[in-house]
Amino acid sequence: MIHFIDYTILKLIHEFALMTGNRFTPFIRFISYLCDSHALFPIVWISIILICIKKTRKVGTAMLIAILINFLFTNLGLKNIVGRLRPYQSGNVDYYNWWKYVGGLAMREYSFPSGHVSTTMAAMGAVFFYTNKKYSWLAFLLVILMGFSRNYLVVHYPTDVLGGAIIGFISALIARIIINRYYNLYISDNYIE
Repeated sequence: MIHFIDYTILKLIHEFALMTGNRFTPFIRFISYLCDSHALFPIVWISIILICIKKTRKVGTAMLIAILINFLFTNLGLKNIVGRLRPYQSGNVDYYNWWKYVGGLAMREYSFPSGHVSTTMAAMGAVFFYTNKKYSWLAFLLVILMGFSRNYLVVHYPTDVLGGAIIGFISALIARIIINRYYNLYISDNYIE
């Protein structure tokens, strides 16, 4: 059943790529790049910049802690425990052909859960918790775009994306607990001026 759902969703996304003639591929790759370890995680640099600004220090600190917790769970833990091959590596010819069509972006690590999505959810969860609620829900649009990009590029199954979103949100919740307990004691105004 899960394989059917994964296949159906990836097929629909591939049909979108065909229908648009691959015009969105550069934009999709840019979205994916935001959490790319080859680029030293641009989202990490954003959190560091936020830490350096007094007004955004708390959200930047929460983002960085959430990303670190997520990295430990996802990249050092679950990916190696589960050991799921990426769609294009699975032996399914359709997945391989779809992957080649959108540029064949090769990945080194295992597929489950999506590290890009979990990192984005961890960071954007922190943004949601520590910024104006009227607008902070917009941060989750980046999570949706990241998930779509990972499926569009055929480097993750939809269930990898869902798993990544759940783990990223849990990481953000843990970071929130840590920040709420320790931020005012150790960081706040004493950290960077």
